[in-house]
Amino acid sequence: MSSHFLLHQVPVGFNGADSEGPLKTTIQRCTFVDCSSGDTANLKKCAQCWWAKYCSKACQKADWKSHKSMCKAITAVRLQVAADQGEDGEPPMHRNLRHWTQRFGGTLTTIAVPALELGRHPENSEKYALLVVLNPRPHAEVGSRFKLFAADKFPMESVDLLLRNGPAKQVEAVKGVFAEYAKNNAARRARPEYAKDHFVICLVIADNEGEHALPGGPRKEVRTKNLWIARESAEDKLLQSPDWHKDLELQINLDKPAREVLD
Repeated sequence: MSSHFLLHQVPVGFNGADSEGPLKTTIQRCTFVDCSSGDTANLKKCAQCWWAKYCSKACQKADWKSHKSMCKAITAVRLQVAADQGEDGEPPMHRNLRHWTQRFGGTLTTIAVPALELGRHPENSEKYALLVVLNPRPHAEVGSRFKLFAADKFPMESVDLLLRNGPAKQVEAVKGVFAEYAKNNAARRARPEYAKDHFVICLVIADNEGEHALPGGPRKEVRTKNLWIARESAEDKLLQSPDWHKDLELQINLDKPAREVLD
């Protein structure tokens, strides 16, 4: 038998104690039906499924032929539950998009300049948001598990309407984003040296569908981010690329985010 199936002495339950979870067990004797030891004080769980309990390695080895199929089935359920809960209880979809938005912050700031045409139309920072739509993809890095599906400028009034029709928690989060946006703009106008800078709301939507969909969580996850863009960046001709969509696609899909937010 593989060493991966070595027994370990821990109480029943996902967190080291009896639980009300989907795999709660009431087994109080050795799982091996032909066990004759009667030892119930030193039972140890199967290290793979956490359900079967044995009084000795000999009983576990003798029971493996009949336990094998059930072990695999229960283990699959246990691992799925763990994946759905995510790290520290945070759903994988939420966690991955949170990391992605942080990791690609510099990219989003840079792309907002040509996407909203801030060089020619600085007023667009208060009329439009940057909309980015993502799809999941396999990747080893938590902050890189999405590929670009679409991107465009999006009317601010539509952003407000779209987000406020969402779940209650999302609505509260959106209120915070717009409050921060208004505060930033007020502070910007009050200081002459920043009066021509821009604050742009970026709306990131991830559709969790397809063969690479992340386990657990909603089919759609939404995050918002306030982007600060200095006047010098908005007027930089190097950032006025008409091929900004292609640049964004390359940075995201090749996992090459801009290293720093331009200021």
